[in-house]
Amino acid sequence: MNLKLHLPGTSVVVMLALTISLAAGCISAPEGLQSSVPTKTPVITQPDGFYEDVFYGFSIYYPEGWQAEEGGAGGAELTVISPNYGCAVQVFVDELEGTPPAKEYAAGVIRTMEQQLSGFQILYEGSVRLGDDVGYEYAFFGVESGEGLRAKLICLVKDNRAFTALAAARSDIHDLLAETVDNTIYSFRLQEAFSLADVPRNESLILYGVPPITLDAAIVLDTDSALFVQEIFSGLVTLNADLEIVGDLAKNWDISDDGTVYTFHLHEDAVFHDGKPATAFDFKYGMERACDPLTGSQIAGTYLGDIVGAADKLNGVADEISGVEAIDKHTLQITIDAPKAHFLSKLLYPTAFALDRENVQSGKDWWRHPNGTGPFKLDIWKQDELLILKRNEAYYREPAGVEQVVFRLWGGKPMALYEQGEIDITPVSGADIKRVSDPANPLNDELVVTPSMSINYVGFNAGEPPFDDPVIRQAFCHAIDKRKIIETLFEDTVMQADGILPPAMPGYNEGLEGLAFDPEKARQLIEQSTYGG
Repeated sequence: MNLKLHLPGTSVVVMLALTISLAAGCISAPEGLQSSVPTKTPVITQPDGFYEDVFYGFSIYYPEGWQAEEGGAGGAELTVISPNYGCAVQVFVDELEGTPPAKEYAAGVIRTMEQQLSGFQILYEGSVRLGDDVGYEYAFFGVESGEGLRAKLICLVKDNRAFTALAAARSDIHDLLAETVDNTIYSFRLQEAFSLADVPRNESLILYGVPPITLDAAIVLDTDSALFVQEIFSGLVTLNADLEIVGDLAKNWDISDDGTVYTFHLHEDAVFHDGKPATAFDFKYGMERACDPLTGSQIAGTYLGDIVGAADKLNGVADEISGVEAIDKHTLQITIDAPKAHFLSKLLYPTAFALDRENVQSGKDWWRHPNGTGPFKLDIWKQDELLILKRNEAYYREPAGVEQVVFRLWGGKPMALYEQGEIDITPVSGADIKRVSDPANPLNDELVVTPSMSINYVGFNAGEPPFDDPVIRQAFCHAIDKRKIIETLFEDTVMQADGILPPAMPGYNEGLEGLAFDPEKARQLIEQSTYGG
């Protein structure tokens, strides 16, 4: 690996051949080398915080008040930092081609550090038992940019993976935190790692996926993220299979005679994934957080801007949205600034979803462990590798028909994965459409063709000559042979658009006739235009 060693709270940055980020080791080792010692089995008092990585198969406890973050400097899988940033514990995972002894692997790490730190001194080394596994540990001292560091690392090797737990701190605070950090690093344990081979195929849907940018319902902008957000969280309304608006967390609603007041009646048995009741107050909190300038949502105004008081909240001149009122736990009232037939449609967007305040306020990366109300809950998420959604058995509507959905993130070429039986559904690209469309190809029996909810078109700038004349715009439409483009460029895989709505969209007019390909008529229209030829 190629790691970076970084001490929080200082400017110390050391490039290592192994990728480890130190924040300086708090160790209580003898002042001298001890190499021939029996395997040590530490006695620890487990701290309060707990982190478990199901994908790689490890867990660790950490002190209350310390900040735990997935990832971190130097390629760590986990970084836990003390409140004063003077000490940290990190966990690294290295994929190996073989399975060397832990002592051999640890020695390689130490050799790299010895080359990078001046005044390097090994204070202690020896075997150590952590749970059912025996690893190898080093305690050492080194100087970087005039700063003394005391550190301890433990290496465990299992199933072609090396695990390194590293604790480090400045020498001046070592004695104060030695026992605390020992309790943390010695609580490190290996466990069974997740394997796709263990996924029950008859109870799972396995898909190729693109990792979400965020799972924060208030700020989500891209469709890849929205796919996951809409399964983990839920709103007042949703769409049925016919794209009609139906109740979601709201079982029904009333609209005032003037069309400006919507009163939603919520499911009484709706709960968050942790069992906490979902109420009208959670919707009010979710919408007000989306409109809070500190949240930084770029989309809240688009979907919530019709609500009375939303603009004031967005502009930071109000503490709440006056037009959103929780009448009681199961009744939410929303007042908009004018009657609008499309308002319910806007509530489909995640900015109007219910949020658990306690979950959101648990930390800046709360959405990596979301507590939603949707049909699925987040089970495993390893960035750029794997994301698993588990069925929410306490869902207030009909439970999902599959136990879990497994997304292989950036897992390879989707078509190849499908043909190898590693995923269950794949889109067909232009490169594969000919062979898949061939009735002689076995894949043809599995091909499902449906219209896409999108449209591509060429637009004219009606404010610039010559397209400021509608006759010229009509002429250009008559001059384009759509059928020829579809047959030659798209190999007959798209439909001709005669209007702005695709066939699957409500409001699509099957009888609408577009402007036909007619070059002669195009010439005539140009002659009739204000530009006259």
